[in-house]
Amino acid sequence: MRDKVRERLKTDEGKQKYKKRMYTIKPTFGHMKYNLRYMMFHLRGLEKVSREFKNVLKSLNL
Repeated sequence: MRDKVRERLKTDEGKQKYKKRMYTIKPTFGHMKYNLRYMMFHLRGLEKVSREFKNVLKSLNL
């Protein structure tokens, strides 16, 4: 499976998609961690953590 993924990334289309992904997702999480200082969840349990994370994303307008 990894070989298939590597082959897809070597194509021009794969390189373009990966380049686009690199610039749209990572800055958002970096902003959350370093500027908002949001590095851990404050609640416990999958449902509560999910709600908490959704609220953070809503505040970032995602």
